[in-house]
Amino acid sequence: MNFLLDQNLSPRLVDLLTSANHTAQHVRELHLSRASDQEVLASTRQAGAVLLSADTDFGELLAHTTRSDASPSTKLAGCSTATARR
Repeated sequence: MNFLLDQNLSPRLVDLLTSANHTAQHVRELHLSRASDQEVLASTRQAGAVLLSADTDFGELLAHTTRSDASPSTKLAGCSTATARR
């Protein structure tokens, strides 16, 4: 599977995903660190990737899309505060 990791996730996750035989890039690698959400979605779509993000705005953006072709898949990454404190 091909993943694009958003700015709010650690670039170290790329190594984790590639070690599990996935293809992964971080937006920093693509010089998209300061890109708008729309630009990140366009790059995700162009790469045929799944976007991993902790940004809930992507779901809203996809809900308002009028594209007839398939939109990129997005997965919300996060953890509860209880998990983060462990």
